[in-house]
This record gives sequence, structure tokens and C-alpha cells, in this order.
Amino acid sequence: MKTSPLRGGIAVALTATVVLGGCSSGTASSDQDESAATPTVDLDSLDTGDFATEPHGDFGHSDEATMTQFDAQRLTEFTAFPVEIDPLYEASDELNIQIHTSVEDGYGSDTQNEVKTELGWDFGTVGSGYANAPDDDPKDQLFFEISHFPDEESAAEAAVRMGEMERDREALMPGAKPLPVSRTPVEIPRYPDAVATTEISRVDPEDDTLQVLSYSTRGEFVVRTSVTAPQEDQDRAVETVARTLDVQNPLLDQFTAASTSDSEEPSESDVNTKIDQGEVIRYALPEPSKPQYVEGSAPGEYGPRGFGHLSRGGPRMVDILNTAGVQHIGVWGSTVFRAGDEERATRLDEDLKDFYLDFGFFEDEAPADIPRSACYFAPAGTNRVNQCLVIVGKYVGLVTNIGPVSGVHQELAAQYAILTQADQEA
Repeated sequence: MKTSPLRGGIAVALTATVVLGGCSSGTASSDQDESAATPTVDLDSLDTGDFATEPHGDFGHSDEATMTQFDAQRLTEFTAFPVEIDPLYEASDELNIQIHTSVEDGYGSDTQNEVKTELGWDFGTVGSGYANAPDDDPKDQLFFEISHFPDEESAAEAAVRMGEMERDREALMPGAKPLPVSRTPVEIPRYPDAVATTEISRVDPEDDTLQVLSYSTRGEFVVRTSVTAPQEDQDRAVETVARTLDVQNPLLDQFTAASTSDSEEPSESDVNTKIDQGEVIRYALPEPSKPQYVEGSAPGEYGPRGFGHLSRGGPRMVDILNTAGVQHIGVWGSTVFRAGDEERATRLDEDLKDFYLDFGFFEDEAPADIPRSACYFAPAGTNRVNQCLVIVGKYVGLVTNIGPVSGVHQELAAQYAILTQADQEA
């Protein structure tokens, strides 16, 4: 069965990806080789511990209880990388996107959060970028938040009300002590409807930075952009806000929130709400402590951009995945990549090795009884982070743990057993 690229976005899992993205790794291959999905070892002889060794069943569709998280996860595929906005922020592309389904997790004051709640805010993403600086205190910073509302009218009202609050400290933070900060309205090139303000603090005479804050809308979304720069670079800071919208808005135009779909009930063919759109999460290991799909341990699926956002290396990871023809990545208790074909799966394995080694991991011994496997480790205080890769046909599985290496070897064995049953024609 052939599957198509993700349409309208993807669902992504949070916990397993942060481990992958924040830790990274290195590799050492086992001596055995395998060029097809047919196992060359006795699966019953593998030590798989208590981990699942069969593919998971159909995950079905997201429902009312999980829709907000599902949409927030999908939105990562349609969120800009800071380096796409300005190469100045290239040094920041590690973990630069956060998903949030609680209004308190985003930017804004309590009064702005009250506006969001009143007007039906339901999910969003926040991103950040920092220019490299020798003193580790960069003056050039970019923060942006994408907030979804039920309709365009609510989004438009939210942008105006929150933007105007930035110009009035009492409205922004009622009862707060006045600060010597000058706030001046400013126009954003190409975006006349944006409600924007420049702020210059007079608290520290040595502080020569300014901040440009902008609130603009794109359909059901509000894009809040904050750029900090030296005061003499105000024009550049204002233009950076405009470039943020130039890059971000076309991505938002490609996104359709499942939570605001016209369909009352998802049909079996409605990919907008299908959890396992590419039929690849089923091959990932379940979360060990939560074998079923439950809130807080949601299995998810990435496309290359979404996965790159929650992985270190950002655009570099996206390039690696695109080169390998990867369109669907399943994440749960492990991560499963489906490459374009077996040859590109091998290329993916090699590129991931270089990627992980560059992030400070070291080659480790791979289990001799698991074909085409490779392992890495990195010190983590008094512990160690273990990661292993295994190739089965066009699939590459990645398992991770912190602690004894025996645990990750059991996970690797279980992952291998599952992948020998994966659909190589997908």
C-alpha cells in the first residue's frame, strides 16, 4: 500500500522527540548485514524484555478530547525556522519551537491571556532565535508566537486588543509599578494592519537595545513577533518583523485546523484528523509505562519540517530527511523513519551517524545478533544516554534510553522484530 505525503499537517509526539532532539548521538555498526526486511535471525532468540514485538493496531482519528493537542502538534510542520527569516539567527537552530495547548505557556501578560481565553484561543506554537555573540548575551533576538482562534473575526479582535495593550502599561499589567520605558507606535512594511510598537527601556543607561513588538493576523491565526536589536538598528528590527510574516504567513495558508473543520464527524478517509496518517507510528514502540494511547503520551507523526523543529540541528535535520525521501516519521516510545527506498534508508543511517557524532556522542558496541544495527552513547552526569539505530528494508528505527546499556539493547531487539513485519511497499 502506497501512502502520500502528509496533507494539512501531521500529529507529533512531544516527549520522545525532546529526548532525541536534545540528546542526539553517535554510532557503531554490528558486523552482520541485511539487505531486505526478511529477518536473518531467530526472533524468538532475541532478548526483547517486556517491550512489544508486534506492530500496533490502527490509531483511528483524533476526537474532541485530543483535537487541540493534535492540532498544536500538526502546526509544527507549518512553523518557520528563525534561520529562514534571517541568517543572523543561524547559530540558534537547535531546539527552537515549543508546542502549547495552555494559554499560560505562551507569551503575554495576564490581561492578554484573558483576551485570548475570552476570544477562544485553543493552541499554538512559540519559537525563538538568537544571534551568536561572544559574550553569550546577544542583543539580536527573535521571538514569535502563533496563536489559533476559532475564526478570523476572533483573531482580528485579539490582535488589535493585545497589540494596543503593549502601548499602555496599565492596561498590560494593571497596578504594576510604572517603568521608564518609551513606547512608540510603528508601521510594519508590507503589513499595514499590524499593531506594532517600539519599546526602549530607560532603566539602565548602559542598555542600548530596543524591542519591536507586533501583532498581526493570518486567517484564524495571530502572529506575535518580538525583535530585540541595538537601538541604531531599529529599521532592521522592523524589517525583521516584516520578514517573519513574509516567511510564516504562506506556511499558515497551508494549514487547516481539524478543530475548526466543517465536518461534524471524521470519515475514515479524513486525513485531517487521522492520527497515523502515514501508517508508520504503528511500528514505533509504545511508551513503556503507557502501552495504550493516552493523554500525555500521545503517539505522533512528523513530516521533515515538524521533526526538524523538535530536533537539534533544525534545518540540517530537515535536509537529511528530505535527501532520504522521508515523508513520514512515527514517534512514540521509539522513532521510526520510512525512507524513500532501501538504498536511501542506508544513506539516512549514515547521515544520522554524522549528525549525532557532531553533537558530541561516541560510537558504542552494537548487539551482534541484530542485523544492521548501530549504537552510540553520551555521558550525562553520572549516567549515560544510549541510542541505537537499526535498518530493516526502507525503515530506520531509533531507540533511546538513559541508564544501563542493556535496556536500550532490549528496545533495539524489540524494534527490529517489529520492523521485520513492516509494510515495505508503503
